[in-house]
Amino acid sequence: MRAKKFCFAIALTLFLGLLQFSCSLMESGPRPRLYFAHAVNLYGTPLETHIQILLRHRFQGEYDIENPNQPNHQKGYTEQGGMDYFFNEVLPQMDACVAMPFFDGMWGKGVAGEAKWFLERGKPVWVLDPPEILTKNPAVPVFFSLRKLRPEEIQKITTDDPTLVLSREETRLRTWLIYNKVFRSFTEAHKAKMPIPEGFYPQK
Repeated sequence: MRAKKFCFAIALTLFLGLLQFSCSLMESGPRPRLYFAHAVNLYGTPLETHIQILLRHRFQGEYDIENPNQPNHQKGYTEQGGMDYFFNEVLPQMDACVAMPFFDGMWGKGVAGEAKWFLERGKPVWVLDPPEILTKNPAVPVFFSLRKLRPEEIQKITTDDPTLVLSREETRLRTWLIYNKVFRSFTEAHKAKMPIPEGFYPQK
């Protein structure tokens, strides 16, 4: 009998503990969400994983990180009008943004467009500055710095200033070796130079 009472007491204690924990979560509510804007040729790479670890460490307890490189977002992009899916369905659920430009500091058209969406709504935007020192393996950067955008950068992003924001065509060139078929390495993307080469757009 004593053993049964003891087991019941333990079960009751565990139940009350779980109930209290659940109530505390409900009271605190979900954490704000931080959108990670980055080029699609970074998707699925060791560098992307590295950056996600960095962001989780930096914003631990402050933001949940939302990576667009997820099956549900890819499905939404395909079935709901491309980038309109992100601007209409995803970004309105986000509270802040961290953006990653190319290694020469230039911003791709899509990443800049997403950052601009947050800026126009008064939401915070951080930028991942490119590494100044690389190891012998250029896919593994040694240093990244994370900071808020400077006023002059905000001005250039919100006005699509070509000294910082790439054109759609140059963004495509930095993203693809063959458009929509073969990715260009993100760590080499900043070396791609206009004009668009012959054969870039595959024959239909």
